[in-house]
Amino acid sequence: MKPKTNDPNEPGLLEYLEDIIGSNQYKEQIDQLEMDLDKQIDAKREKIERVKISEADLLKLDDAKNVAVDFVKKEKQSYQLLNIQYQLERFKANEEVTQRENEVNELDAKLKNEKKKHKEKVKENEGFLKTFNELKKDIEFNEKTKADCQKKYEELNIRDAKVQNDKKHNLANEVKCKVAYFNFL
Repeated sequence: MKPKTNDPNEPGLLEYLEDIIGSNQYKEQIDQLEMDLDKQIDAKREKIERVKISEADLLKLDDAKNVAVDFVKKEKQSYQLLNIQYQLERFKANEEVTQRENEVNELDAKLKNEKKKHKEKVKENEGFLKTFNELKKDIEFNEKTKADCQKKYEELNIRDAKVQNDKKHNLANEVKCKVAYFNFL
């Protein structure tokens, strides 16, 4: 409260009451607290201004944040889609592997059946194979014999040609001898 008089040397009603109540002894502390309050109010205003500036900056950054959040969401979605795609590919690959394994099992069964049939055919053909091998040996023996006979035939042909030549030569000599003998007689 302000004093009733404007002169600080002359006490007014308020100063008088302060003296009676004793609140004048707290006047310095009250003035000090009022100054502290003013400082705190100024600090609060500065902080409020800083908050407003920060909120404005935050609003400016909000667009960039929204872009970044959208990017992260889209990236997450693309990873999820890739994951789904890989799972589908893996599922298809597993199905194909299962199908191929079934085909391999079927082919193994067919191979076993064919081996059994082959063994049966081999057993059936063992007699034919023995006969075939015997005939083959006979043919080889006959071919060797034929080759030997051809060599002997060629040798005999050569000897026959030699004997024929000797015979002709001996006949010619005999004729010459007879002619010479008759001439001598």
